[in-house]
Amino acid sequence: MAKKPRKDYKVKTSPDNQPVSIEDYREPPWRQTWNGTTFDFRRWLYTGEPRLDEYGKGTNLASANRENLVKACRNAVWEIKKAEVTKENYCDKGLRYFFQYLDFHNAVVAEHNAEEERKSLAAVSVEKDYKLNLVPPVTEIEQIDKTLLESYIQWLRYTYVTDEGDNLGYTSCKSIFSKTKSVLNQLVLKKLLPEGIFPANPFPNSNRAANSHKPYPKPVFKALLRVLSKDIRGLRNGTLSLSGSQTLTIYLMVMAARSGRNPTPLLNATRAALLPHPIKPKQMGLLVTYKNRGNATSVQAFEYSDDEKQIEDMVSLPMDAVTIFHEVNTLTAPLAKDANPGEGDNLWLYQHKGSGKTTKGQVTKLTMQMYYKAAQSIVKRHNLMGEDGQPLKLNISRLRATFSQRMWQLTDGDHIKTARLNGNSEKVTDEHYLSLTPEMQTKHRNLLLLLHANFSGTAERQDARAKAKLESLSHEIGIPVNQLIAIINGDHNTGTGRCVDPKYGEYAPGNGTDYCTNWLNCFKCKDQMVLETDLYRLFSFYFLLLKERNFMKRDKWDSTYGWVIQVIDNEIIGPNTRSKANPKGCFDPLRVKRYRERAEQDPHPMWRDRAILQLGDEQ
Repeated sequence: MAKKPRKDYKVKTSPDNQPVSIEDYREPPWRQTWNGTTFDFRRWLYTGEPRLDEYGKGTNLASANRENLVKACRNAVWEIKKAEVTKENYCDKGLRYFFQYLDFHNAVVAEHNAEEERKSLAAVSVEKDYKLNLVPPVTEIEQIDKTLLESYIQWLRYTYVTDEGDNLGYTSCKSIFSKTKSVLNQLVLKKLLPEGIFPANPFPNSNRAANSHKPYPKPVFKALLRVLSKDIRGLRNGTLSLSGSQTLTIYLMVMAARSGRNPTPLLNATRAALLPHPIKPKQMGLLVTYKNRGNATSVQAFEYSDDEKQIEDMVSLPMDAVTIFHEVNTLTAPLAKDANPGEGDNLWLYQHKGSGKTTKGQVTKLTMQMYYKAAQSIVKRHNLMGEDGQPLKLNISRLRATFSQRMWQLTDGDHIKTARLNGNSEKVTDEHYLSLTPEMQTKHRNLLLLLHANFSGTAERQDARAKAKLESLSHEIGIPVNQLIAIINGDHNTGTGRCVDPKYGEYAPGNGTDYCTNWLNCFKCKDQMVLETDLYRLFSFYFLLLKERNFMKRDKWDSTYGWVIQVIDNEIIGPNTRSKANPKGCFDPLRVKRYRERAEQDPHPMWRDRAILQLGDEQ
C-alpha cells in the first residue's frame, strides 16, 4: 500500500509572490531609545515640551496641532541607518531645538495675527477698510522651506538663550543645525520635502570660528597650577585623601596643561599611550592620543625628569607629564580586571566609594560629567576665582588654549622648547588669530615699520652714546624709548615678528589687559615690526602656508593665506633687503638667504606642523 505523501506547509513563492516583512507596515514607536536615552516624540505634539508618562499622558497640555510633522520626524529618525549615539544626538541636539523654535515662531505668529485682528476691528469701528495680513502657523511638513530654515538659523544664533543666560556659540549653532538638517534630509529623500530647501553654506568659516575657548589669564593660571601642585604633593605624601574621580581630575588637569591635548582624546588615553621617544628614550616620552573624528592620531613629546622635586614648584617649572602618566597608570592598573567590558585598558579608571547599591565598588572610567563635578570641588576647596571675580570654571579646553598661547612666546627655537609651560605665559592663543575667517582683499597697510637694532646686550644696559642712538631712533620712527626697549628685548614678540603695542595697537582689544591675538591681521597692521633676527620665524611661517596649498582648494587658499604671502614678498622682504639699487635696506641679503634656506629645511618649532593651523577647529 502506497504511503500518502506528507503535506508541504511551506509557502510557495515566485518572483511575483514574495513574503513581505510585517515591519514594513508597522508604524515606528512614539518612544524610541537610542544609546540608553529614551525620547518620547509625543511631547513635541504639544507646546513647551511637557513631561509625559509612558502612555503619553500629562497635565496642562497645549496641543501644537502638528501631529503629521512630528510623526514624519519620528519616522525619519527610526529609518535613518546610523549608530545609536548619532540618533541620540539627532533627537537631543537637533530636533529638540527645532521644535522649540517652532513653538517660538508660532507664538510670534499668534501675536502678529492677534494684532492684525485688533487693527481690523478698530478699522471696522470707524468704517475704514483694512486688509488683514494673517500668517499661518507652521504645523505641516509642507510649510518647511528655505525661508523657515534661515529663520531657524537666526533664532539659534541670536535669540536662543542657554540655562546660563548666554547665547549659543557659532560652532554650537552649526552643530545643532547640522543635526536638524540630517533628519529633514531624510524627509527630502522620502519626497516629503522638496530638494533645495537647505540654505547654502549657512555657517561660513565655522572651522575657524572665533573665541571658542579663551586661555586663562596669567594670574588665574598661576593660581591653578599652584593648587594642583599642592594637591599632588598631598596625594603623594598621604596628607590628602580624595575620591577616585577627584584624584584623577587633578592629574587630568595637569596632563591637559602640560600636553595641550583636547579633553576627549585625553579621557580616551590607554595605558599604552606613552611610548619611548625614538631619539631620546631616556630623556623623553611620546604621548599618543586618538581623536574620534577621522581616526587622527596626535603625538606629543615629553621630557623625563631625574629630579622629583621639579614637581614642587609648578609656577616656575613645568610638570613632568611622563611622571604624571606613570603615577596614574600605577594608581589605576589594579582596577583594570574589575572594569566594565572594553574599559580595562583605559588610563582613567576609578572605583565608586558611594553608598548606592548599584554603584558602590563599581569600577568605571572617568567621564566628562564626573570631571566637571570633581573640578568644582577643587575650586570650592581652594576658593579659586576667575578673572571675573566669580568661582573659577575649570575647563580642559581653556587649559589647552593656555598651552597654545605659550607658542606665541617662542622666539628662538634653538633654545625654547614647544612643550614648556610656566606662570609667565602671555594671554595669547592661536585659536583667536586662526579664527579670523579672512575674506580680505589684498590691501596695503597704512604703514609697515621695520626696525634693525644693533645693540649688544640688553637695551637697558647702554652707555650714553648708545642711549643717544636709541633716542634718535625713537624720534625717527615715532616710538617711545621705553616701548622701543621692550620691543628690542623681545617682550612684544609674535609668532612672525614683533608688535609696537600689543595692548593698544590697531587691532588690539584696547582694554589695557588683553593682548592682541589677531595674528593674520599683523600683516595688514601698521603696528607690525620685523627685525632681521625675526626672519627665521617669518620664513618658517611663510613655507608652512605654501605647503598648505596641498590641502586646500586654490580659491580658498588664495583668500585665506595668499595675501599674506604677497605682503611678505612685496612689502616686508623685497623693499627692505639691502642691494645696490636699495643701499638703505635694513636686511642683509646674505642673512635673508640664510634664514630663508634654514626655514625651508628646518622650520622653527612653532611652524613645523600644519596641525598648528588647525588647533581652533577642535573645541
